[in-house]
Amino acid sequence: MINKNTDPETELENEFNLKQKNMILGIVLGLLILIIIYIGYLVITQAQNPEITPDIDVNIDPIAGDEIIDFKSQILESFSYSIDYTMPTGDSVLEIKARKSIQSIIDNFIDQAETDRQIALAEDGELPEYLQRPYELKIKSDYYANNDLKITSIVSGVYSYSGGANGYGYYDVITLDSSDQELNDLAEIVQPIEIGRVKEIVVKKLEQKDFGSGTGASTLFPEALQNLRLQDVKFAFNDNKIILFFNEYQVGPGSIGSFTLDLDIDDLEAYFSF
Repeated sequence: MINKNTDPETELENEFNLKQKNMILGIVLGLLILIIIYIGYLVITQAQNPEITPDIDVNIDPIAGDEIIDFKSQILESFSYSIDYTMPTGDSVLEIKARKSIQSIIDNFIDQAETDRQIALAEDGELPEYLQRPYELKIKSDYYANNDLKITSIVSGVYSYSGGANGYGYYDVITLDSSDQELNDLAEIVQPIEIGRVKEIVVKKLEQKDFGSGTGASTLFPEALQNLRLQDVKFAFNDNKIILFFNEYQVGPGSIGSFTLDLDIDDLEAYFSF
């Protein structure tokens, strides 16, 4: 019924507002329907494809039902080791570097022991006999210096036993020049053009070295000597010698362990780059 007293403009405005309200209501109802359909789709999909939680079997009997096994506590309980070392105590750049290096060796030794045990427990459920033996780490540090060349070193002889038949011996060498720059290997102090010649001298001296059971010529690995790189040889100086350090298995069998080779500075001085 038309109200004849209503202004035509007001009537048109009311009719427009009604249409606008109906349009908004339709949009809201449409969105609600879409949401309901999507929720129904998720429910059906979940029922058809339930989430699968994989069982993690580490071959270890559970402790107190479903209680989580603390690997690290088991590892530490069974981890017996001894560490014997000397540590530089001064404040020079060389001594600070050496202390950091030695601490890193100790930390890595303990971390590796824990890792070995964690893997063994996860795979076998118990520690094999060779991992039940006490681990052993020995580090002995010595100071080397040549005042004329102003080259100083701290050399740490390291012996590490972490299960199995034998331990492993190697050298940790920190060598600095007069400006406290690190000299990492023999190649760094040899003129590039003379590296081949210096290698010949080193190999010859290695072959002549007496290892007790025979000379290097009959004891060391020929292929290792042939492929020897000066970049893999650590060194230090004293007043009249250059000392080269070789890790266990680097050029020879484990029976000779790690060892040093002393050369007269005069034998190599002509080939140095300084």
